[in-house]
This record gives sequence, C-alpha cells and structure tokens, in this order.
Amino acid sequence: MHKRVGRYMTTIENPPQELKWLVSNLRAYWPRHLGAVATAILTSILSLADPLIFGWVIDRFIRSPSSTVPLVGAGLVMAAYETRLWLSAASAQWAADTYQRLVMDLRLRLLEHFDRLSLDYHEAVTLGAKSFILIDSVDDIALVGAEVIHLLTRSVITGIAISLTMIIVSPRLSLVLLSALPLYLFTTKYFKRQIRETTEAANSSLDRMSQYVHEHLATIPQIQILAQEKRELKKAEQLFADVRDYQRDRVRSETRYTVVNGTITALTSAIVIGYGSHLALRGEISLGSLVVCYSYLARLFEPIGGIASAHAKIQKSISSIRRLQNFLSIAPSVAPPAFPKPVRKPENVLLECRDICFSYNKDRVAVSNLSYTLQPGARISIVGKSGAGKSTAAKLIARLYDPHSGSVRINGEDAKCIQLGQFRSLVHYMPQHAVLFTGTVEDNLRYGNPGASSAELHRVIEMARLGPVIQRMPRGLHEMLGPSGCHVSGGERQRLALARAMLCRPRILILDEATAFLDAALEAEIFQALRTHFTETTLVVISHRLPALTWADRHLVLNQGQMIAFAPHHTLYNESSFYRELYSSATEERARFETAHASGTYPVIQRQVRE
Repeated sequence: MHKRVGRYMTTIENPPQELKWLVSNLRAYWPRHLGAVATAILTSILSLADPLIFGWVIDRFIRSPSSTVPLVGAGLVMAAYETRLWLSAASAQWAADTYQRLVMDLRLRLLEHFDRLSLDYHEAVTLGAKSFILIDSVDDIALVGAEVIHLLTRSVITGIAISLTMIIVSPRLSLVLLSALPLYLFTTKYFKRQIRETTEAANSSLDRMSQYVHEHLATIPQIQILAQEKRELKKAEQLFADVRDYQRDRVRSETRYTVVNGTITALTSAIVIGYGSHLALRGEISLGSLVVCYSYLARLFEPIGGIASAHAKIQKSISSIRRLQNFLSIAPSVAPPAFPKPVRKPENVLLECRDICFSYNKDRVAVSNLSYTLQPGARISIVGKSGAGKSTAAKLIARLYDPHSGSVRINGEDAKCIQLGQFRSLVHYMPQHAVLFTGTVEDNLRYGNPGASSAELHRVIEMARLGPVIQRMPRGLHEMLGPSGCHVSGGERQRLALARAMLCRPRILILDEATAFLDAALEAEIFQALRTHFTETTLVVISHRLPALTWADRHLVLNQGQMIAFAPHHTLYNESSFYRELYSSATEERARFETAHASGTYPVIQRQVRE
C-alpha cells in the first residue's frame, strides 16, 4: 500500500515494531553474535569463582592454618582471571566485528536507497537530514544491535547464576539480599519513563542541530555575502542551548536513578553485614560464606543495572530505528518498471509527449496538456518567460519527474515501462548548475563513460573548447579539481559538464541553461560543434538568449505551463506576437549588456533562472 507523505510516497501505513525490525536485520550476523554472547556468558560465570575461592581459602585456613592453602587459592584465582581475560578478548573482538559489519551493511543499504529516490525527495530534504540518517542514526542502531543484546543476555544469565550460587552458599542471607530486588525494580520502572522522554528530546535536539550545522557549513560563503553572520550565530546559539538543556535533563534523570539505586545498594550492604556478622558469631554460617555473600552483594545489582543500561540504550535508539524505518518506506516517485521492456532500435530515438500534465502542488500547475513529437536528430529549443514551465518540461522528458497524466514515449513505448538504466543511457539532462566531483579532470570527464577511448576523450575536449583550460592547468588532465570541482570557474565547470555529457553519447541531450555562464561567441562555437558532430542526437536547449537559438529546427513556446506554439523561428516571428515580444526583449537585453560590457561600466551579468 502507498500513501503520500509530503511530496514523496511511502509504501506502508504502519511501520513494524522497532525491536522486531532490529532483530530481523541482525539475522545475518547471528553466528558471530552468538559467539560473542556465549563467551561473554562464560566470562560472567567465571567471574563468580573469585568470591567462592576466597571463601574457601578463609574457611580452610581457619580450620587448619597452612601456607599451601593461600598458594592454591592464588593459583586458582590466577587461572580463573587468565581464562576470563582470553574469553573477554574473544567476546570483544566478535562484538566489534559484528558492529562494524552491521554499520557497513546498513550504510550501503541506505546509500542504495538514497540513490533510488527521485528528484522530488532530494529537492525537499536537506543535506543535513540525509547525513544524519546515514551517519548518526546508523551508529545508534548498530551500537544497540552489536552490544545491547550482548549486554542484556549477559546480565540476565549473570543475575540467575549469582542468585542460585548465593542460595546454595547461604539461603538465609540470600533471602535478605533478594528481598531488595523488588525495591530496585520499582525504582528502575519509576525512572524509566523520565529517562526515555529526556533521551528522546535530547536526540531530537541533536538531530535539529546536525541538520543546521550541515546546512550552515555548506552555505558559509553566501552567509558572508549577505552579511548575516550575527543572525546565523543567534540561530546556532538557540539550537546549541536546546541541546545543552535537553542533555542536562537527560543526565539529571540518569543521575537521580543512579543515586537512588546506589542508596538501596548501600542500605542492603549494611543489613547484610550486620545480619551476616550476627549469624557468623552464632556459628550458623562460616566467615568464608559471609565474605562470599558480601562479595556477591554488589554483583547481584550489576545485572539489574546492566538491564537498565540496555533499556536506556534501546530507548535512545528507538527514534533512530523509526527514522530509518520511515526513510526506507519511502518509495521513489519515479519508480523502475516491474516488467521492463527494451527500447526497440535505440540508435534512432523518436520522442513523443502525449497530453502530459504535471504540478508540484495543488495550487500550481507547472505544465498542462503538453503534446509534441521529436524526430531522431531534431534540434529544438524550449522558450518562454520565467516560470513558464521550461525546466519542468525538460525534466519530464528526462524522467526526473513522471507526468501525473499523459505519457512520454520512446519509439512508441511508454517511458514508465522502459528499464530506468537504459532510459537514462539514452536521455541525458544537464542543468544550469553543473555538478563536478572530487577527483582529476579526467575522472570527471569519464564519470558517465569510464570505458571511453583517449580519442573520444580528446574529441569532446575539443568540442567543448576545453583545450586552453586544461593546458593552463599544471597537471593537465590529471589536475585535481578539489571538493565539488571548486577549483574551476562557472564557465569552465559548465564546459567540463558539457564534455562529460558528450562523452556519454546520449540519443537525446537536454541542455537546461547549460551555457548560461559562457560568453555568446563561445556558446555559438559549442552549439555549432554539437550540430556538426552529433547529427543523430536530438538536442533540446533551454536558454534566455533567444537570438542565439535561431539555428533550432523548431521552438516550443510555453506560457504559464501551456504550449502556445511549436514552429520554426521565421514562422513564429511572423505569426506570433508573444514570440516576437520574447525575441525582441531578449535582443534588446543582449545588446544592452554587450554595450555596457564594452564600455566597461559594469560586467556582463549572467541570468540564473530556476523554474
């Protein structure tokens, strides 16, 4: 079942119970996990040996003093200690291995899901929120999966073993000790709700802070340009103060719980010492038995503390598990077909848009009843005023969105029925703000086609007029571009992305303001190279420089999401007053900027449009 959550689709109405989900995701790690738990249990049981050995030594030495008895006791303690040490090391190693495997597998699963989600999700969700899911939430869940079940099992087994041993050693003292358990359990239950609520509030505040920090660090240059440093610091101060206050409340609740349980332990210890001494003086128990019971006193409450600690960690991870459940339940709005069909004759792609309609929300229709056909090798431009729906129309062709009604067809086949990987190998969309990756120039150029030959690589470098740019770099094609390609200008970034798109050799190439940062002469050279060398590729160009697009076979004219014309330049100029107005306005603007630029009064400003 699907339901809409904001702008995305989720596949389930009610997510499964958090712990059930966690256990199901731990099944693949049970062998190593059980090994860690088993060795931890053995370690816990062996830790009970020390008090028993001490009690035996005391009683034996009182009855018949001999130097042999302490030596035997020391040897037994040493043997038990060394065995525990090796078992504990093995348990820690297996637990750490389980934790690291779980972290890696969960992050790979999440990253794969991120890659499947569609453009609407990535436009709506901040980088900080996505990073928090992938890093912080996974750490919380993996810690519970690898350690808490281990701790819980060990605590339960240890508690049972101590109780049975004490009953065997001294039933009467054991009754005194075990009578304190109900009080201990009552206080644990009493503080459980407080700890859970304060922990969830602290986690939520950390989530908000993490999202803000990621966004702030990514936008520092823009904050500086707008001189909003003080405003951002005030926002940060409030968020950091919330984290401080919620963490303080969490620590306060945990501290109260620790103090109350410590008081119970101290009172129980006093009662055991007093009553045990009375029994020892009357000869009803041996001094060794009293030492054993007193030694077990603190250890008896350790398992309960371990269970409480495990419960606190589980509560901390509950919100993280819910976050992952909700994220993994989101289905991509552009979904791959259940039974994909291959594209017939992919070397010649016929594109048809049949009555496509799309809206971002109920109040605004982006495009409506859009119908046109592009023959293989067609050259068209999409023109219109800002907000006319040009970028939306281009993204529908590239299947970054799916139309709400109507269809986009490739060689007669609905795009929704075509295998998504094959579709994207045929249709390439390049936005205005080109994305580059950390790596060399060659790495970025080959990103979409790693197997391209050197001849193909140098051919697209020439077509994108990148030769002089690469020659200026000290290491040429092996020059590192830095994070997000920050070592190149806006125009160079666009040319690198254009060359990368050309190297992919798509059958439909969509350029959405992809040359906005280039001067008119360089833009004209690149368009000429595309028309000359990509004769079988359909070109779809969006640009506000309408006079530079007269070479297009046809212009698709949009106004408020409606197609008002689809014809060659000369026809539109003669018959459409709307188109003439667009063309004249673009011509005047271009002349005004070029004149100003030539006179040196102000630099040419490239228009940046987001539709």
